[in-house]
Amino acid sequence: MNDRPRFERTPEQRAEERCIRVMHRENPVRVVPTDTIDGADVAQLLKFVSLIRREREAQGLSVEQLAERAGVDPAALARLESAQNFNPTAATMFRLARALGKSLTVGFTSPPAA
Repeated sequence: MNDRPRFERTPEQRAEERCIRVMHRENPVRVVPTDTIDGADVAQLLKFVSLIRREREAQGLSVEQLAERAGVDPAALARLESAQNFNPTAATMFRLARALGKSLTVGFTSPPAA
């Protein structure tokens, strides 16, 4: 399904990852930093995710079929579509758009006046 190379982590890297997970479990982030995305940003991401799902369904594709076309993990696509994880990378968004026969446009706009 995916032609990208898989990289094996060394035992030291796996141990470091386990240590980080334990530290996070013991002291999770409880306050959202002020420089993170706000509600309007989340709404835009959710709108994008809903467009992916709608287009996938309109084309009669399953999650697995779209994931294979885009070269992404089917479980990751399912989590994205169900908003369990709606923070895709830009590369993933572009790959999904191309796999649906669409193009993705990225740009800047001025925020609405307060």
